[in-house]
Amino acid sequence: LTALYMKQMENNMNNIEWKYGEGTTLLELTEYIEGTYGAHYTNKNNDVQTLDVFESRGTLSSTSIDNAIKYLMRYGKKSGKNKMDLIKAMHYLVLATGFDRKNGEFDSDTIYEK
Repeated sequence: LTALYMKQMENNMNNIEWKYGEGTTLLELTEYIEGTYGAHYTNKNNDVQTLDVFESRGTLSSTSIDNAIKYLMRYGKKSGKNKMDLIKAMHYLVLATGFDRKNGEFDSDTIYEK
């Protein structure tokens, strides 16, 4: 993401009245995800990430959900109430959502119940 995009996103987040600080959390999550692209485990040519292997095996969604569970269960145990455990869990849920969306796995495009 570009700095301009992040600034626009931050401005949009500031225009919403977030009762529980969701906007700040979404910005932190976005910044974290952006930062992971240079830090993923890759092959020696840096062109294949571990996530690419999971995707090719068709297990990216289930592996991501499993990893989210791991970080949620770790929250409050390793390094106390470590915010990064929650951020990492959310990142893995975003990955699962994106993978399933890309593969047409959702029964509906509805994002909330009326």
